[in-house]
This record gives sequence, structure tokens and C-alpha cells, in this order.
Amino acid sequence: MLRRMTIRAFALIDQAEIPFGNGLNVMSGETGAGKSIVLSAISLLLGGRASSDVIRSGCDEAVVTGEFDIDSSPWIQDRLRAVGLDESPRELLIKRSVHRNGKNRIYINGESATLSMLAQVTDGLVDLCGQHEHQSLFKPETQMDLIDRFARLDRMCSETQQKITEWKSALAERDKLRARELDREREKEFITFQIQEIASAGLAQGEDERLAEEKKRLQSVEQRLSLAQ
Repeated sequence: MLRRMTIRAFALIDQAEIPFGNGLNVMSGETGAGKSIVLSAISLLLGGRASSDVIRSGCDEAVVTGEFDIDSSPWIQDRLRAVGLDESPRELLIKRSVHRNGKNRIYINGESATLSMLAQVTDGLVDLCGQHEHQSLFKPETQMDLIDRFARLDRMCSETQQKITEWKSALAERDKLRARELDREREKEFITFQIQEIASAGLAQGEDERLAEEKKRLQSVEQRLSLAQ
């Protein structure tokens, strides 16, 4: 769960620190109170796209930091390992900075990361529900993930996925070998056909020289006929 978020020079916010409680957190307020800005900052922590438009006027850089308590989410450790990052037993710290010159930086537990790595690690970590917005609970993959976690099948699912990946790789290698074998068979048939054609032509030794001489003679037949006349 998201425990605390710090926002600096983001949109209209100069500096803000927002604590969150366990479970459901609700933000309410009049239009223009800044609810969408906070949601945008959370989306940034979850792998959303960033642009220099979010930087507060007069500033060169916007920074959003989020502290996540992952003590009850052990599956995060598998994701961190999958993307090659160090594991943390209880806490996940994410920091994103957006610079006006276009240089955006992402840090996960103090280590530099890419946008795809961030999206992979934080997928399903926070569910943002707004008016007319799609909720992740409606996604079949989310429902299956929740069932697997409830049954404590996380590791078994990971191992099964690994086996499926290996199986698909083996199928691809098999298909490649079969295609290569078919190519060899076609090449063999073509060479056999060429051999048969050569054999049926009844060629004799020195025939190529004889044919070249005959070709030369035939090419000059019109000239020789004219001279003879």
C-alpha cells in the first residue's frame, strides 16, 4: 500500500506531503481543489507517462516520491527480482523526477530504473477509482491474480509460467528444425532433378567445346552464304 507521497514543484503544488491510511483512501473536494493533480502524481509513481507540462511554473524540475509498505505484498519481491533490482523486505521507495530539458529519471529503492521496469513492478499495487473510470478489479487477469494470491500459489504460478515459457521456446526450436529439414528435402529434390536432367541429356566428353564451335559456325552462316553466292 502507498503509505506516504511527497510532491515538489508539480503542476500547481509547490511542496506537499500526503500520508495515506490502510485500505481505502478517499479524496473529495470542490472542482479545482487539486484532486486530479494528486491522482496524476500517483499515476506517475505507477509508471504513467511524464512530460514537462507537469512542472510548476518558474521551476526546472518536478519530483514525486512514494513510500510503499509491501510487508503484506510478498509478490513484489518476485517482480523486483524479475527486473534485476535488489529486494527490500518491507518497503518499496519510488522516486520520479521530470526535468524541463526532457531528462526524466526513475529510481526504485535508490536504483536507476526504466519506465517499463517501473510499470512491471507497480502493476496492481494501487487501484485508482474515479467517476466513470475503469477499475482493475474488472480485469480477468487481476481476478486470477487475486485468486492465486489467496490460495498462496504465487510461487507455483511463477514456476508454471517459467515452464510454459520454456515449452514455447522448445516448440519454436522444433518448428525451426522442421522448416530446416523441409528446406533440405527441397534442395535434395532439386539437385536430384538436375542430375537426372544431365544424365538424360547424354553428354559426352568434349561436347561443350564442340557445341561452342558449332555455335560460332552457325552465327556466321549468313555471312558465309553471302560470300559463297
